Amino acid sequence: KPWELRVNDRGFKVGDYIGENEVIEDDEGVWIETGRFVLEKITNIVDHNDCAGLHVGWVILTTEPCIISAKSDSCMWLEREKDLHKVYGEPKK
Repeated sequence: KPWELRVNDRGFKVGDYIGENEVIEDDEGVWIETGRFVLEKITNIVDHNDCAGLHVGWVILTTEPCIISAKSDSCMWLEREKDLHKVYGEPKK
């Protein structure tokens, strides 16, 4: 999803990155991490000053997914899908 409603417990700023681990609930109601992960860059923040009805301390973060590339111990941000294909090849049909 391109946005997230959450408590601003970390003082988020536009340009920050957030990482999220995927979790699923098993048959016994226990939450288990799947090992899948997404890294997103915050592109906009809406707070109670911008949106009537949004409680103080809560924000809506607009995000864009990005890719982690372990090349020479550095990460890079690929802004367009075509950049993805340059690095990882064309998607399989």
